Amino acid sequence: MTDQMKMRSGAPVTQAIPVTTPRWLRRVSVFAILTNTIVFVVVNYWIYTARFRFIDTHPAYVAKQPPTISRAISDNLIGDPFAFWIAVCAVLLALGVLPIGMLYRRASHASNGVSERVGAIVRILPPLVIASQFIAAIGMYMLSNFRFPDNGALHMIGSYLFFGFETLTVLLSSITCWHLGRNATVVSRLSTDFSIAPGMSAFRWKLGILVLMMAATYILLFVIKDMNLPIDGKAVYATYVLLEPAVISGFLIYLLSFNIDLARLVMGSRS
Repeated sequence: MTDQMKMRSGAPVTQAIPVTTPRWLRRVSVFAILTNTIVFVVVNYWIYTARFRFIDTHPAYVAKQPPTISRAISDNLIGDPFAFWIAVCAVLLALGVLPIGMLYRRASHASNGVSERVGAIVRILPPLVIASQFIAAIGMYMLSNFRFPDNGALHMIGSYLFFGFETLTVLLSSITCWHLGRNATVVSRLSTDFSIAPGMSAFRWKLGILVLMMAATYILLFVIKDMNLPIDGKAVYATYVLLEPAVISGFLIYLLSFNIDLARLVMGSRS
């Protein structure tokens, strides 16, 4: 029976009532918006600035091959401030992901009585996302504070932790968003529950695919860059070097997309 038919028959019209948002959750959401934005700006600034400064001050090295971020920060004049700011951002990133986990927790209620599969996925994967992001943050600290030439092994471990677990973070989050958008009833409930916005969920898993493709390409280039290939090795290495900061920016853009969901929650129905 449509709403118009209910009105004509005298039956009450039921409307979805927006779920209220407690003050404490709005406050931590504002904190997450700030931390995500700061991390996006500061990390992007330093990953590109470090390379530009190295290129400007080490022309002899650059004449042989383009520098990676790792090589750029091996210069202590560049690496010391880089390490400080990336360490700060690692802490902010680990803290800022917690309110995002709360968004997913609220979103899990939308599947109650509708889909046990969706409910299980939204309950299980987000804690893994948070844990993965924490490990990636540890990698951020390690790769920025342990640098070539003295701490090459620890630097590489940090790089593996960061890129590996950041990729896993995007993968698990994208899977969660994909499942949230596949059930019409769940999507309808989320439209009035200020948690994961249905439109952003649909956008985010597509963005996640793009970021994951970039990450997979970067990892492939990392593996083959030192092999004897039937193609131009210099072009492979140059692509690898340029893709490195692009992948990091992709990770940060994915994270930044949650600011829209968080802002929606902050401006939503209040208790």
